[in-house]
Amino acid sequence: MAYPNRIRFFRYQRGYSQVHLASLVRVSPSLISAVERGERPCYPKLSRMICEALGATVEEVFGEEIEGKKQSTASRLAGKG
Repeated sequence: MAYPNRIRFFRYQRGYSQVHLASLVRVSPSLISAVERGERPCYPKLSRMICEALGATVEEVFGEEIEGKKQSTASRLAGKG
């Protein structure tokens, strides 16, 4: 499951609306919406703030993407990508 869907999953699981999550994170609801749709990147500081508000770890919400980026970087450095 891609991280935008996991953000939505954890948000639904907690019973939070996008507006409520945005107020906890202190960003606009439109930013939360755009991140959930995959239209805006979720930078490290925002990622940590969202995870804290959702009561989830960064690994739970973003784990696969973090690993994928590490592997991509390793492949490029090895001349494989």
